[in-house]
Order: sequence, then C-alpha cells, then structure tokens
Amino acid sequence: MRRAIASLVLVTCSSTVLLAQDPAAAKELSAEGVRLHDEGTYEEAVKKFDAALKKDKNNFYAMAEKANTLEAMGRYEECIAMADQAILLHGANEEVSMLYLAKANALDKLKRPEEALAVYKRGQEVSPTEHQLWYNEGVTLAGMGRTGEAKASFEHAMRLAPGHASSHNALGRLEQKDKHRIPALMALSRCLILEPEGQRARGNLSLVKELMKGSAEKTGANTVTVTIDPALLPAKGDTAHNKEDDFTSAELIIDMMSALDLSEENKSKQFVELFQEKFDSVCAVMDETKAGQYGFFWEYYAPYFVALKKAGHLEAAVMVMHRSSAATGVQNWLMTNKEAVTAFEEWTAAYAW
Repeated sequence: MRRAIASLVLVTCSSTVLLAQDPAAAKELSAEGVRLHDEGTYEEAVKKFDAALKKDKNNFYAMAEKANTLEAMGRYEECIAMADQAILLHGANEEVSMLYLAKANALDKLKRPEEALAVYKRGQEVSPTEHQLWYNEGVTLAGMGRTGEAKASFEHAMRLAPGHASSHNALGRLEQKDKHRIPALMALSRCLILEPEGQRARGNLSLVKELMKGSAEKTGANTVTVTIDPALLPAKGDTAHNKEDDFTSAELIIDMMSALDLSEENKSKQFVELFQEKFDSVCAVMDETKAGQYGFFWEYYAPYFVALKKAGHLEAAVMVMHRSSAATGVQNWLMTNKEAVTAFEEWTAAYAW
C-alpha cells in the first residue's frame, strides 16, 4: 500500500512540474527582455530572462539572450557559464551560433583571445554560414596584430553576407592602414553605400576623400608637382606577371588627375565633382586592365564598381556616399534626384555578388 501511495505522489509531482512549464509565456518574457536589452536596461532584461526560465526551465531563447545580455554588462564569467550550459542542452538548435558568439566575445573581453578563437572555430563548424562568427573572429585577430588572418576572416564574412557593412568597414580600415589605396577605397566606398549616414559614415567619408585626393601640390605660380610612390613603378628589368591585387594603373590615375584639380578650369568645382571624375576614371581603368589580374579585391569589388559605372549609376552612388556631407550641392542633388537614387539602390540591392 505504501508503494502505491509513493507512486501516486511521484506521478502527481511529475505532473505538477510538467504543468508548470509554459513555453508561450517564456517566449513573451524573453521578447520583453530583448526589448529592455536594446534600450540598455540590462538589469531589468536579465530579470525578464530569469522569469522566462522559471516558466520554461531550459528555454533556448531565454538562455541565449541572457548570455548575450550578461556579455553586454561585462559579467563575462557568468556569460560563459550560461553559454556552456545552453550549448550542452541546445547544441543542435539552428540558432546556436548566438551562444558561440556570446561566449567568444566574453573570452575576448577577458583578454583570452586564443580561447575566443577556438570558440569561433567551433561555432563556424556548427554554423558555417553565420557571417558574424567570421566577422567577430576577424576583430579578435586584428586586435592580436594578426592582420593577414583578420583580413581573410572579414573577406569570408562579406562573401557570406555582402550587405554586412561592418565587414567592409573593418577590411577597408586595415587596407588603409597598410597603405593599399585602391583596395581601401573600394571597401570603404562599399561601406558608405550600405551605411551613408551616422558617425561611422562621416569618418569613412573623410578617409575616402583623403584616399581620392591624390599627391599633386602647387609648388609655384605656374607649377604643380605630382609625387609618385616608387613602389608603383616597375623595377628595371622586371618582367614578372601581375602581383596579387595590383591596382597600379588606378593608383597612377588618381595621382595624375589630382594635378588637374589645381587647374583654373577645375578650381571652381566642388570636391564631390572632382571626386566623381576620379572615381569614374578609376572604374574605367580597372575595366581596361582587368585581364590577367587576380586577388580578392579584383574578384570581389572591382566587378561591382565596373558594373555600377556601366549601368549609369556612378553619380548616384557618389552622392549617396556623400550623404553625411553638409555640402549644399550634395544635399540639393539628393533632394532633386530621388528617382536616380532609388534606381541605384534597387540596382545595388539586386547585384549578384
């Protein structure tokens, strides 16, 4: 009789536990937590996630979003513990990359980059098409001074997600730092097309303007000096094939055209007009010299900008890139040429990378 009573009690307790699970309520509470996280109210967000987990003990989204919020709060060890627990329970979930990202980011912030890289690699094995795992890996590698590997990670991220502005931004900044003018120009220009407004856009526009300015200087009343980087000129007797991502011709075009910027004919033009003329010439020379060229920038970016020019969208692209500029001419053009802007945006959105 006692055994029967004990069995009845066990069944009753199990039923109570099952009835206590409420996935729908957990989902609603998790959504509230995400909203609070996005508002920067992290403590309140964590409370919502904890409440969700009381409704549904191992709810994937509550666990994943809590780990993400703990990372944002700087509670890195707690984030890692939560991510590990959730990965153990939900390793097959199609959105498990969220957990690998949160854990690796926390490890990076704890100055444990090698461990972070190992987590990114594991995440990439599980979720090979999740571009954020490659982008964040690139950020960690760049912070370690492993620039070549970082560039490769950013390149892979943008192959997976061509519209991810941060990947173009990061790659462009590294190329600009390495004094690779045309690769930096293309990557940062693409970022500006995707993200033409905001603080980052203003910074990128300043960099792009500098890259396009050229080396010409007025050195006398009637003289202009153009300084050519010796590295752009072929060495005596050099008959080797093109180097990887060699944009020598485009580089020289910018420097030579910069002399024209100082002419009487062009001195009344706005910078954006001169910028557009140079960009047009860069696209034209890339089209003319593309045979036999190779490398990521030749294969990924150059065809896009050449196609953009051929489709008649170069002016609209340049104006969109300058959207954060206070120049009256730019703002007036954007206001009076909305159809051209829309046509360009539709074209670039449909472009097959």
